[in-house]
Amino acid sequence: MNQKEFVKQSILLSISEGLTGTPMIERSIEFVFNGLVDGICPYGKITPEMNLEDRIKEAKSYAGPVVKNYLKKDKDLNGGIKYTPTNPRGPRMTGELKELTSILESLQGREGDDVQGMISNVQGLIELNQKKSETRKILTLEEIQATLSKYNIGG
Repeated sequence: MNQKEFVKQSILLSISEGLTGTPMIERSIEFVFNGLVDGICPYGKITPEMNLEDRIKEAKSYAGPVVKNYLKKDKDLNGGIKYTPTNPRGPRMTGELKELTSILESLQGREGDDVQGMISNVQGLIELNQKKSETRKILTLEEIQATLSKYNIGG
């Protein structure tokens, strides 16, 4: 079983136990942590040659973030929403904003508060564009049950 399948199975198993919210996340992290330490859940930084203390240390730092990452990004688990990072790495601008930014930057050496004001406005537009995010869909009981049955978990 690869890591993706293991993490998804852990989350779905926690849900099938009737857990929701923080208790479900904590239980999923516990499953993944144990899988990492035991070598059932593959992770490149944990090898069979490592001593138990080092495996536990690596698993402890990795289990929580990987579970939360799948809950955000996996469409089977997040209600089918395409994940859009709230703070993307690097600028992500539309063509118009790139062009406008380029023009305004070429004016930057000139005098006048108007140019600086225009640059600030463009930067504000870029930041606003980056902060747009989709609303998360709340899964219905039927959708959760369909996902569980898809992975042969639960009744």
